Amino acid sequence: MKPQKLSPVASAAGKNPRRTFIKNSATLAALVAAGPLVKLSAFAANKPAKELINGLQVGMASFADEGVDSVLDTLQKRGAINTIFLNTFTYGDGLSGRQVGGQPFPDHGPQEKDLNYHGGNYAIPHPQYYKNTTLKGTRSPEYGNRDLVAEVIKGTRKRGMKVFATIEDQWRDDVPGIDDCREVDLMGRKTKTTCLFNPNVRAFGRPRLLILVQAMTRTV
Repeated sequence: MKPQKLSPVASAAGKNPRRTFIKNSATLAALVAAGPLVKLSAFAANKPAKELINGLQVGMASFADEGVDSVLDTLQKRGAINTIFLNTFTYGDGLSGRQVGGQPFPDHGPQEKDLNYHGGNYAIPHPQYYKNTTLKGTRSPEYGNRDLVAEVIKGTRKRGMKVFATIEDQWRDDVPGIDDCREVDLMGRKTKTTCLFNPNVRAFGRPRLLILVQAMTRTV
């Protein structure tokens, strides 16, 4: 069989991907050592800095404990962060709590366990969109009536930052209706995640995505 001739672009990228990766990693490491993060745009083929994503995943506990403005100011000034990957829905304390058990606390925020962690939807849900699913009571109770998603979006807009809403498919056992929506593994055991083919899960996911999109596009 006659081998196909690669284009110059495909050839350069696929000829030795391991060597290319090592070379690029070494270049990036040198840039980090040589100057602040805001100068890393030179690594991205001279693209304008505003087109690049220098992002960080942030849980709601940081914003609730330390204040939205304080956290965003620190991320911009110390890390040149221009994008927040915001944990808007999760029952897992690994993404949205203060710290998982047995791990040291970071050098900011309260140095104590998050004993009342519950998780759920950190935006304000609208019941009319959840009529066709058993998954209704998902509002997070930790922060009262605060819409932390709206607060963060408002703060990022003032600073010209972007927000990507993230959702973790991790659930508590006591969420009403969850037992009928669980995924089942090959051993017949119900898992902590939901089955994406379950009609209740699909009916729950569509309005949740719509509400998050509306929250990110409306004026807050």
